[in-house]
Amino acid sequence: IISVIAGVALSAAVIALALSLILPRLTSDQTYEQRKIPAVASLSRSAAVAVLRGESFSKFRVEEEYSAEVGEGKVIRTEPAEGTSVPVNTEITVYVSKGATLVMAINTLGQRAEEAADALRTQGFDVKIEYVTDESKPNGVVVEQSNSTQAIPLGSTITLKVVRNIEAKMLVVPNLLGKSLEEAREAILQAGFQVGRYQEEKVEDEQMLGVCWQSLPEGMEFVYQDGDKPPEVAIDFTVNVSSGFKCVYDYTVPTDEALDMELIVYNAQGDEIAYRKFSGTNHVIYEYTSSVRENVTFELYSGSQRIDKQTLTTELGNHKPE
Repeated sequence: IISVIAGVALSAAVIALALSLILPRLTSDQTYEQRKIPAVASLSRSAAVAVLRGESFSKFRVEEEYSAEVGEGKVIRTEPAEGTSVPVNTEITVYVSKGATLVMAINTLGQRAEEAADALRTQGFDVKIEYVTDESKPNGVVVEQSNSTQAIPLGSTITLKVVRNIEAKMLVVPNLLGKSLEEAREAILQAGFQVGRYQEEKVEDEQMLGVCWQSLPEGMEFVYQDGDKPPEVAIDFTVNVSSGFKCVYDYTVPTDEALDMELIVYNAQGDEIAYRKFSGTNHVIYEYTSSVRENVTFELYSGSQRIDKQTLTTELGNHKPE
């Protein structure tokens, strides 16, 4: 009898332990325990479910979708999102990647290289151009295209073989990024292109000065036959320009000094320069604006006595005082 009772007690203990591991946990007031959804992104489907089960979650639904960033079979995200506190009986949707979207690239055989490359880039592919010699074909024409007979992931590189015979010539798009307006114009003309539309954007960060966008990518080639007129191609661009260099002279007026003061402002060459004045209750404030970085000296006089002298450097984006 004792052994039977012991056996029953042991079985009951095992069942209780199993229920505590399998069933969602309940708090004393019979509401489901709240847990934070763990991070499972980039894990395999089975590994993600195992991690979620380890946190006492037990209801799952798997959805598949395309993703160019997450490899096939790996978890993209969960819904609710990781870090969200929810009851452990909440159904969690696990989104698993089917890999990148597969797309059939357009056939560019026989097209001009620049037109073909532009069309493929618009589709979402990268383009690499290799040149071949073929006297039976005109220069600049695509005669072979990789991955042209099957769907491939967006973002893949497609290689175009383009005819370039010995007498072929080409224009190569220069890199304009970081160049000033004049430098960009000169680079475009030197490379044989036309200066297209450009826009100036004022910025207050010196690190951002220069061209920040160009309409044609650096290295893009336009092939033409020697003796023919070069193609007329314009390059548009946007250039960040200085919003102005400024420095502010601020002098605190002692209570025993008169306010009939005179200020002399001059540059590094000793030439007097114009400035703007802002009057405060206890301050005399002057602002100097320049198109370049330079040193400016401020000398403040009360009658014939110089009471202050400061040499300041103009800085980009140095605002006037409120």
